[in-house]
Amino acid sequence: MARTASDTYQHDWSDDTWTTGTPTTEVETLSGTTESLTGAIDCSSYWGLQITIDISYDATPTDDVIINLYGSADNSDFDDTPMDFVVGDRDLGQEQVTIMLWNPPKHLKAGFVQNGSTDSHDISTVQYVGFN
Repeated sequence: MARTASDTYQHDWSDDTWTTGTPTTEVETLSGTTESLTGAIDCSSYWGLQITIDISYDATPTDDVIINLYGSADNSDFDDTPMDFVVGDRDLGQEQVTIMLWNPPKHLKAGFVQNGSTDSHDISTVQYVGFN
């Protein structure tokens, strides 16, 4: 089976859309323990999804960044509890994380939250590529 990649889409934090162009707002600064969510990704035509995130940690970080993945069948009623999550490595300073999903839910959102309220880490890029 051939793997055909879609265009690369980048999240625009200003209006929670996904674009193949340059987003108006590429960076989201996390504040306290408030979760920042992306807009929904329509995964209905993908059998695989690659999400790549760039994280810029504060100079002397004490909080980790948790990346939560939420699914939905109808694009309105998303999971209350993440279907999966990844914890970043704050000791790296700058980190790129790639998450691969096979047979993703019909709609997906990514959430970013610090596990403490000391830092203000930046989510500097969130991109996805779908495979069909």
